Amino acid sequence: MRTPRFRLPRRQFAAAIAAALVLQAGAFEAGAVTKSAASGKQIFLKNCANCHGADATGRGPAASSLTTPPPDLTQITRRAGGTFPAAHVTEVITYGGAIAAHGSSEMPVWGKIFSVEGGQGTGGANYSRRAVVSLKRYLETIQQ
Repeated sequence: MRTPRFRLPRRQFAAAIAAALVLQAGAFEAGAVTKSAASGKQIFLKNCANCHGADATGRGPAASSLTTPPPDLTQITRRAGGTFPAAHVTEVITYGGAIAAHGSSEMPVWGKIFSVEGGQGTGGANYSRRAVVSLKRYLETIQQ
């Protein structure tokens, strides 16, 4: 006895394959950068450690060549009076936070860079948001 086979018409089959590929690509992209401190640490080491140092104390290999020394990012909470300023940190990472050095070539505005890394349109915007949130979460975990 043969088991009946389910067959999709050719157009529906092609549409189902295309939808599966899109969903799989979206799942891969979402997994590339998560909103976690662990993902944030990887982003920090890749993008920020050259200036801020792997330990985030502002003593990275490129720090001595900068006009404005990078701050010690382990002291953000202390400088803010004892509470981690999450909204301000997110703004600084994303837009530069009205800090003079962030408008120059010394401190890249990471929100835009992450958006370009993530691709065009909403994919890039979503990637940027995840990267900024995970970087902020990482910075919060290293406060002294």
